[in-house]
Amino acid sequence: MKIILYIVAGLVAILVLLYLAGLAIPAKHVASRSVVIQAPLDSVWATITDIAGQPAWRPDLESVEIIGTTDSLLTWIEHPKRGRPLTMREKNKLAKKRYEIEIVPGGPFSGYWVGELLETPEGVKFVSTEIGEIHNPIFRTLAYLFFDMEATIATYQGNLKAYLEKK
Repeated sequence: MKIILYIVAGLVAILVLLYLAGLAIPAKHVASRSVVIQAPLDSVWATITDIAGQPAWRPDLESVEIIGTTDSLLTWIEHPKRGRPLTMREKNKLAKKRYEIEIVPGGPFSGYWVGELLETPEGVKFVSTEIGEIHNPIFRTLAYLFFDMEATIATYQGNLKAYLEKK
């Protein structure tokens, strides 16, 4: 019986430590990366704003379910191949220059993503910035320890670049 008590006490102590560590980590984070894509600006813009078509070039995405439109801005659910579905919505669109989407509030994290496009002699410079917030201190600690905040952006940009440069 004592051993069970020690195990439970140890698990509680670990959770308390994770919680306290999470309180010391800022809830908000910003991650940004850029890539140059050798494709026409029109193609890059059309591809990133074609939400329903993204499973064709994003291997991490099982499907997209469009659930509505408000003031010409889409709301959809991304169903990843691994992990929980995520409800997203367009926040702002400035044609061929800036595209903003946000996570619909309600989960353990929130935030938004900004994609900026700039035509250069080398191709289209695509800057992706994620401004996120992890609300739960325990999740915050685990994310800090085990998750690269730029990994999602790097994967998205890599898949986009490969898809467009192959066309």
